[in-house]
Amino acid sequence: MKRIGYTTYVKGRIGWQGLTSDEFIDEGPYCVTGTDFQNGKISWNTCYHVDEKRYNEDPYIKLQEMDLLITKDGTIGKTAIVKNLQTKATLNSGIFLTRPLKHIYMTNFMYWVLNSNIFKNFIDLTKTGTTISHLYQNVFVRFLFPLPPLPEQEAIAAFLDRETGHIDSLVAKKQKLIELLQEKRTALISHAVTKGLNFAFSIQLGKMLQPEASSKDDSQVEYLKALHVQWEKVDTNNLPVMWASPNEILKYSVYKGDLLVCEGGEVGRAGILKEVDGTIIIQNALHRVRSHNNSNLFLLYVLQHASSQKWFEILCNKATIAHFTEEKFSALKIPLPPLPEQEAIAEYLDQETARIDMLVTKIQAAIEKLREYRTALISSAVTGKIDVRE
Repeated sequence: MKRIGYTTYVKGRIGWQGLTSDEFIDEGPYCVTGTDFQNGKISWNTCYHVDEKRYNEDPYIKLQEMDLLITKDGTIGKTAIVKNLQTKATLNSGIFLTRPLKHIYMTNFMYWVLNSNIFKNFIDLTKTGTTISHLYQNVFVRFLFPLPPLPEQEAIAAFLDRETGHIDSLVAKKQKLIELLQEKRTALISHAVTKGLNFAFSIQLGKMLQPEASSKDDSQVEYLKALHVQWEKVDTNNLPVMWASPNEILKYSVYKGDLLVCEGGEVGRAGILKEVDGTIIIQNALHRVRSHNNSNLFLLYVLQHASSQKWFEILCNKATIAHFTEEKFSALKIPLPPLPEQEAIAEYLDQETARIDMLVTKIQAAIEKLREYRTALISSAVTGKIDVRE
């Protein structure tokens, strides 16, 4: 077991030395930031540039091929190996530059050590800061890691390169499958609902937030905000309260089966109330939709289709703060077949989208298992629990 401080050259930029974003230019030496780390490498295409003077002011952080970089601010512990360095490059203040001293270890091996649970646990125990976390150099150099002989390091790095490559390929294929299933889901809804005529629903915008009583008849009542309404579901747990008069409670109350649609934020996002325990009203960030002659479930699928086709972005000005006003909502022209056909379409889509959602859930669970296996594999390999010498 060895410490970083005894085996590794570690340097970081001491502050920004007056460097501001206004000094970033289109050409010249690269200035690497943590956002340029992509899959363990530097994305040179996204790097900022600085002038030659800024590059030369700190010779200790001039990058070399096969340097190992690690983020020390914000998202701590992201790593990248410097490869395909075509020109001069330096660092911003959020990164450590590391190099092995006297070739005591291979950079590829240390990359996997710093991506193991050994280092993640070290970070969790030592990082400082409440909102923004930091890994200080005097802490980082105390990190203790296993250091087998160079041939074993090479075998471990080659093993993990190969095995994690297989896992990452599987994850990518499963993520692509999820994308295809979600595209199929969207197309299924679009195909099913794009037939019909006009609009025939009752729309009620919610009540303005009232933090204090304005008369002796007012009482406190739970209310729903936009964040409580997600696609296809409404969360009624631990709701906030506001003051309202008896008439307002009657006017803005919601019941089982009501469709709630977001007026602001992600405009048009909608969900149907499945259960209501007690009296709940809606804030003015939500529309309540009801109809005696039409299906709220059918309308929910229409709104999903509208969202997938970017209708709300066209109807609502996204340049400032988008609002899906009652006027815009009421004027929206939608397909509206007879009620029996609406119900048949909604029932069909419930069944088909449930099948797709179940498949997506299973694939997501498989991806999570693969990622857990990947993490365990790295830690087991770098600590010698897996013998990869043969």
